[in-house]
Amino acid sequence: MTGLSSQLTQPPGVSPPIGGSRFPLSLLVFLWAPFATMIHRRELIVSLARRRLATRYKGSLLGPFWALLVPLILLGVYVFVFGIVLQAKWGMSEDDVGSYAGFAVRLFSGLLVFNLFRECLIGSPRLVRSNAVFVKRVVFPLETLPWVVFLEACVGLVLGLVALGGFVLFVEGTPPATALMIPILILPIIPVCIAVLYLVSALGVYLRDTDQVVGVLAGVLMFLSPIFYPIERVPEPFRSVVRANPMTEIITWVRGALFEGTMPPWHHVVIYTLIASLLCAVSHAVFMRAKRGFADVL
Repeated sequence: MTGLSSQLTQPPGVSPPIGGSRFPLSLLVFLWAPFATMIHRRELIVSLARRRLATRYKGSLLGPFWALLVPLILLGVYVFVFGIVLQAKWGMSEDDVGSYAGFAVRLFSGLLVFNLFRECLIGSPRLVRSNAVFVKRVVFPLETLPWVVFLEACVGLVLGLVALGGFVLFVEGTPPATALMIPILILPIIPVCIAVLYLVSALGVYLRDTDQVVGVLAGVLMFLSPIFYPIERVPEPFRSVVRANPMTEIITWVRGALFEGTMPPWHHVVIYTLIASLLCAVSHAVFMRAKRGFADVL
């Protein structure tokens, strides 16, 4: 037990080699490394996130509430285009579709989850380049930057979830008890977003084309997510393409818990989380190796 504690609390960013008779223990430490950064540097991460939020909304009347207002404006546009112009249906009765309220809250629930991922993805390529002053400082832990961006993006998600709860109460009445599980169902998005931030931010230092690729990819992933349509509406031959989108499962889980009173099989959630955590650990290891050359490039 002492050996395990000492390895789990080692300095953040240190990924021990995997191999030998201690493979399970080494794998656990390897998976833990990105989260060790967050725990050991939490005060620095919170401080930097506050500074970024203050700078981002400096002089703004609404401040952080812009993180909620922008998705609401986009929601209105999407409801008009897909609900009114294209007459998109969600398997609801004509009365619900006629009011467009049922369509709007279902669209908003998916949009909230995806926007957290999108903000992390869009902010990744220039993350290190825009903090070149920190790169020059040998003592500064660059591996904290992805967590700073993720924490900043969570502000919009939290405000959006509060607004979503109010919308659902107003439009459909009291939601099912499974809605209380939504925070747990969203948790697997953490290693997904952090993996993207570590990997893409490292690539963005060496490959400047990453900015353009990420911009296109964000748009593609949005329309390949079940935001504007239920997954059941996708033709079977193409459903695997939508399923390959990392946001598809989480959006489907959240929507099922909020509107249908259903929960996903827990082994699906566990498997998804383990795979996402492994990808996060690999991306963290890539970042830690790549950061040795950041100062030379920048």
